[in-house]
Amino acid sequence: MRNNNLTPIVILALNLDSEELEQQAISRFTGKDYTRPSLVGCYKGEDERSYIIDAVENSLDEILAFAKQYKQESILYLDNQRLATLVFDKDNSVSLGRFKSVSESNATSRDAYTYNPVNNTYYIAE
Repeated sequence: MRNNNLTPIVILALNLDSEELEQQAISRFTGKDYTRPSLVGCYKGEDERSYIIDAVENSLDEILAFAKQYKQESILYLDNQRLATLVFDKDNSVSLGRFKSVSESNATSRDAYTYNPVNNTYYIAE
């Protein structure tokens, strides 16, 4: 049985010069010291440092506006069941399916995936 009580989150990239600068920007946005290590997000075949932001304490509209300040085309929203939606703006989003762990070869054969180096796990939405 799936856990339907997961915290909704957003995965986003900022593409600044360093992880430290990106964590500082997220800390200013959330009002909390952000210390989570970055993920590796692959979007349209390009790797980028990516970060998880709680989508309960911060509204989706606020997170989207924050990402747009850093010229991000979209953010990845994961609901409490880990259904993934690529959000471009308030009225433009694409449902991607369930966010799930897969093998490295499965993930890296695609143009979009997330890699968590802390637990050595690859994820895709399908």
